[in-house]
Amino acid sequence: MPQNFEILLQNEILKNERTRATILAIIGIIVFVFFLSVIFLSKDLIKTSFGDLNNIYIITGIMLFFVIREAALRFVLEKRSHQTILFKRKIYRILNTILEVSIISSIFFFVILNSKSFFIFDSPIVFLYFPLIILSILSLEFSISLITGITAGAEFFLIALLFTVIDGYEATNVFNELPQLFLGKAMFFVLSGILAGYSANLLKNRILNSLKVAQEKLRIQNMFGQQVSQEIVEALLESKGEVKSERKFACVMFLDIRGFTPFVESKQPEEIIDFQNEIFGFMIETIIRNKGIINQFLGDGYMATFGVPFSSGNDTENAVKTSLKILEQLKQKIKDKEIPETKIGIGLHAGQIVAGNVGTEKRKQYSVSGNPVIIAARIENLNKEFGSQILISDEVLERLDKEKYPYETIGPVKIKGREEPVIIHKLA
Repeated sequence: MPQNFEILLQNEILKNERTRATILAIIGIIVFVFFLSVIFLSKDLIKTSFGDLNNIYIITGIMLFFVIREAALRFVLEKRSHQTILFKRKIYRILNTILEVSIISSIFFFVILNSKSFFIFDSPIVFLYFPLIILSILSLEFSISLITGITAGAEFFLIALLFTVIDGYEATNVFNELPQLFLGKAMFFVLSGILAGYSANLLKNRILNSLKVAQEKLRIQNMFGQQVSQEIVEALLESKGEVKSERKFACVMFLDIRGFTPFVESKQPEEIIDFQNEIFGFMIETIIRNKGIINQFLGDGYMATFGVPFSSGNDTENAVKTSLKILEQLKQKIKDKEIPETKIGIGLHAGQIVAGNVGTEKRKQYSVSGNPVIIAARIENLNKEFGSQILISDEVLERLDKEKYPYETIGPVKIKGREEPVIIHKLA
């Protein structure tokens, strides 16, 4: 188990132990108040059910001790003390469980010692073992639940056996007549411990799986930033977050804000950031909605890709739809005076790129590279020359339904870094 998982799990166990101590204290208070009321209100019940008043005093006194102990344990676990740190160790939680069960068992021992009768084994006091067994599930350890059940069963059976061999307790010899009755109850406590342990183990595994999923989501978000859709995150989780460096077909988008440098010269840094957040905000949402990712921001623009790390099947069309939608949204925001008059340029090109993680184990970033990236950047820059806002390459156009997207062919254009001219088309 990874160390950070161990820490998170231990913290969860401590929270559970505080909850467990609280619940047991409440149960103890209820039992204490009930028997305290019996002392003052129901003397006939004492004679018929509990023999004499001393038995009630024994039960009430032990339950008061139990409540005080659980309340004190709750207080200690609330504080980040040395005792709290020790309680993270399983052995201390096992010893605590054995002590709690033994406190309940002491009720049977002292009542039988006082009354020389096994009537207490037929009373509802026997059921006090079950909250301890059930709440042992919160320890998230099969062994602790099993030990709780075994301790309850063993102490119950051994107390009954003990009083059959002590002189003067012949009235308890019902054990010799019906030993299977006591053994059956004891085995039922053990079985309950096994079932509680199974439940604890199941709960622990589910918590660990939840932690793994949460950590994997965090790792993916750190790798891609926050510029990925939930669909891509889920797809990455299904592939166990494995993103290998590989050649993939993708459509690359470059966007640039025109006249950004003159605009920021007269602005305060806070105003520049506000403007970037305002203008990039709706663009990012549109890109994510159309299954694209933001690879990097460039101050006055950004680079986005469609088709990596997973293809949606119509990546090129998604990129074109995104570009047109961004332009439409921009015009509307300018019209509504939400942002100042702003011009943009978008360039799209599609082809085989290399995509994968770049960096170390501590810090990785998903990166794309290849000629399509360079060409898309060059195409975006051509918007200045042709007075356009969206330019696409022939590789993009041939993957579109041309009837859905009106375009104007500019023709072959020589671009820097490429021997062959690129056929350029204007969408807006």
